[in-house]
Amino acid sequence: MPSSQKGYALIIILMLTIVLFFTGSAALNLGGSVRKTAALETEQKKAYYIAEAGIERAVDKAKRESAWVQSLALNSEVNLVPGVIPAGYADGNFVHIKVRKEFHNESKTVLSIQSKGQYRDVYREIKVKVDLGRPMPFYRGYWTESPPGAPSAFLNNTVIGSDITVNGNIVFMNNCNATGDIRAGGNVTVESNMTINPKNLYAGGTVEVRNNGEVAGNIQAVGDVTLGNNAKVGGEVKSMGNIALSNNTTVGGDIRANGEITGPVGPEGVYPRQSLDLHFVIPPFPEINLAWYRKNADYYYSGSQTWSGSFDLDGLSFIDGDLIIRGTYSGTGTVVVGGQTTFNGSLDCKDTGKDNLCILCAGNVTLINGVQVRTLVYSPATVTMENNSIMRGSVIARTLIQKQNSKFYYEPAMEARQSGWITTSLEILSWEEK
Repeated sequence: MPSSQKGYALIIILMLTIVLFFTGSAALNLGGSVRKTAALETEQKKAYYIAEAGIERAVDKAKRESAWVQSLALNSEVNLVPGVIPAGYADGNFVHIKVRKEFHNESKTVLSIQSKGQYRDVYREIKVKVDLGRPMPFYRGYWTESPPGAPSAFLNNTVIGSDITVNGNIVFMNNCNATGDIRAGGNVTVESNMTINPKNLYAGGTVEVRNNGEVAGNIQAVGDVTLGNNAKVGGEVKSMGNIALSNNTTVGGDIRANGEITGPVGPEGVYPRQSLDLHFVIPPFPEINLAWYRKNADYYYSGSQTWSGSFDLDGLSFIDGDLIIRGTYSGTGTVVVGGQTTFNGSLDCKDTGKDNLCILCAGNVTLINGVQVRTLVYSPATVTMENNSIMRGSVIARTLIQKQNSKFYYEPAMEARQSGWITTSLEILSWEEK
C-alpha cells in the first residue's frame, strides 16, 4: 500500500476512535442523567405521598373528633406535628400538618389543611379546603322542625321522656306529659291537661298556657305570654313582650316583662317594663348526603329489604330502597335507608350495655301499633309512633307524630355509643399542590 494511503487509513481510524470516544461519553452522561432524573421523580413522588398522608391523617382526626374541631379558634392555625402526629413517616417526614378553622356555624365547619412532606432532600406540600358537617346531634333527645305545612303533633296521653327541640311552632294538648326542657323557635301552646314536668319552657315566639295546662318550671318567651283558664306555672315567667293572666291562673315565681303585665296579679313579684334579652338560637334542621353514604358504605343492598329474627349490624350499611325491620340486633351499626322504614314488630338489642343501632332514613319512619323499638332515628320526612308504641333512643325528624298512649324515652347511653364520624359528612372544596 502506498504511504499516502496508509496515512489516510491512520487518519480515518483516529477519527473513528475520537467519534466513538465522544459518543460513549455522551451515552454515559445521558444514562447518568436519566438515572438521576428517574431517582428525582421517585423522590418527588414519595414526598408527595407523604404530604398526602398528612392530609388524610388530619381529615381523619377532624371526622372522628368533633369536640376537637369545635375547640379550634376561628382563623387560628394549629400544627399537628409532632405533638399530635409523629414526624416520621414511610422513610420520610411530615414537616408540618397545619389546620386552620376558616368558617363555623351550627351545621358545618370549613377547615384549611396544609401538609408538607419530606423524602431525603425533596419536599412537597399540599393544601386542601374541606367542608365538614357536624355529627347528627342525637344528644338533643327529641328534635323536630315542625314546619308550617307539616306541624308535629302529640295526641292523647302521650309521654315524652326527653328534652324537646323545635324549630317552628308546636302545640301540646290532651293529657300529654313531657319531662324535659322544651326549646322552640316559634310559638308554643300548652293546653287541655298537658303537663311539662318538672322542667322549663323556652320560646322564640309567643307562649299560651290554658285549659288546665301546666309548666312545672319556668317560662321564658321572646314574644307575649298568655296564661288563662286554670293555667299553672311553678316557677318564673319572663317575656320580652307583654304578659296577660286570667281565670284562676297560678304562678309560683316572679313575673317579668319588657312590656305590660295585666290580669289578677298580686302587688309583689311583678316587674313590668324591664330590659330583658331572652333570645336564643336553634340551629337549622340537619340534612344528610345520601350520595356520600352510598359511596362510603361497608355493605350495600340493592332494592328494598325485610329484616327479622336475629342479625348483626356492625359497620355502615346502605339500602337503596325501603326497609321493614323487626327482631333482635347485635353490634354497633348505622343503616342508611334510601326509601321508607317500617317497624312491623318490636326491635331490641341483645346487650343493652354495648349494642347500638342508628337508622338514617330518607323517607317516612313508622312504628306500627304496640311495637317497642330501641334505636336512634333520623328522618327529613315524618316519624309516626302509632297507638301504644314505645321508642327508646333518640329521634330527629322534620315532623313528629305521637298518637294515643305512645311513649318516647331518651337513652343517652345509646347516643354516647354512636360513632360521630359515621354521621359526619365531608366534602373536598379544593385541592392544590404548592
